[in-house]
Amino acid sequence: MTGIFIRMVYRYAFIITVLLPFISVAQYPVVQKGNSRIFSAGVCKAVTPWVNEKPNSFQNLRLPALAYPNIGKLQEVSGALFKEKAPPEFILPVKLIDGINDPGFFSITAYVDHDTLFPGHLLDYSCGDLTYDLDEGYNHTGTDFFLWPFPWKKMDDQEVEVVAAAPGIIIYKQDGNFDRHCEPNSDPWNALAIRHSEGYTTWYGHLKANSLTGKETGNYVDEGEYLGIVGSSGSSLSPHLHFEVYDSLYNLIDPFAGPCNPDIGGSMWKEQMPYKEPYVNKISTNHKVPVFPGCPETESPNESDLFRMGDTIFLLSYFSNMQTGDDVSVRIKRPDQTLWAEWNWNSPWEFYTSTYLYFFIILKEEKEGNWTYELTYKNKSYLHDFHVSESQGLENTFRNDEPEIFPNPVKDRLIVKFPFTDENRELNIMDAMGISVLKTTVEKGEKKVQLDVSALGRGVYVIRIQEKELQFSEKLILY
Repeated sequence: MTGIFIRMVYRYAFIITVLLPFISVAQYPVVQKGNSRIFSAGVCKAVTPWVNEKPNSFQNLRLPALAYPNIGKLQEVSGALFKEKAPPEFILPVKLIDGINDPGFFSITAYVDHDTLFPGHLLDYSCGDLTYDLDEGYNHTGTDFFLWPFPWKKMDDQEVEVVAAAPGIIIYKQDGNFDRHCEPNSDPWNALAIRHSEGYTTWYGHLKANSLTGKETGNYVDEGEYLGIVGSSGSSLSPHLHFEVYDSLYNLIDPFAGPCNPDIGGSMWKEQMPYKEPYVNKISTNHKVPVFPGCPETESPNESDLFRMGDTIFLLSYFSNMQTGDDVSVRIKRPDQTLWAEWNWNSPWEFYTSTYLYFFIILKEEKEGNWTYELTYKNKSYLHDFHVSESQGLENTFRNDEPEIFPNPVKDRLIVKFPFTDENRELNIMDAMGISVLKTTVEKGEKKVQLDVSALGRGVYVIRIQEKELQFSEKLILY
């Protein structure tokens, strides 16, 4: 079964979340299950893939001219703290705060570029092209951890912390700069640098303003200790952490071991993440699809776990590193855990670091209680429970002569067919607030009407048909 989906594409470092006017639309096949429905078709939206971040103050910091005086002052302290003669081993420099149990919260959108030619000469540590360079000669010098999904909301809610990848001494700290940038610029960023064993240095950039640790230059930090909150300060297109490593001679080091990384003999990570590893970041049920407004506005997830019979229930899933041919399996289980429906969706997309997918269902005359949305991807299953209670008043009093309404979902032209009647019928389309947006009278004897709904906005509506004391209502999806 083909899936209803919307996709956000984040590819090759940063993508600014501005929706394109282009929308490709596939037909909406509807699978009937009694009085319930599964919509299983495709609307695909894309976002503009920008050409990455642009070097700002860290172009000089990485030399590292600003940190060098502090290094000189800290040599004795450094020598006392780091008696071991070995390069540091790193943990992940980003951490989801306690209380949030999503399976993932970021995508790596760019690695170090090992091909010094430019532009368009791209080579990451694994001999791929998940990196970037710029026309003016900049080759990407770090690893970018992009927050996904809802990067701005994660930043606003301070959900993702930046932590020390290894124990060390703070040798540089800059805070208080604007942190909601959406385009390349020359403004300073909020950043820290930490000196580690064997003279290695790590940089943590683009942090949220006034979120940096209260510790100052010269203070020791332990592995995993709080440094700040992921933000979008400096030359940045969206909230992310830029993580950069240098050795004692200030040579740029890529900490990932791979066939195209000549910098190191083995990984500097305690546990190196697999290259382009596909995984699920989050699943949810929603009362409508999420909204990704123009940068830097905060996204609206529109999640809900409480529904009434007859509601449109959107099944959302968010992925990292999905690519062509990946299979997604969905199972919906009733409160007694019997299977209500299942289907598979096979990705037609090329590789993207960050995507989302949705299906939607409408339950009618089904069992009330706690239902389960189960998604399986790469042999791993993810569960999300949602509650369905009594009907919200879309009861129909028409019996065997109910109107036919199609297509539903609809884009431009809606067709309503009636059995024969010798009474006038009032047809009314209402928005989610119950406000009438289109009303007409169907004359007696008229068996089919066509309605132009192209002027109505996308969303969920109710179409109501009234004939004396008889009433028919149905959810209507406009895309």
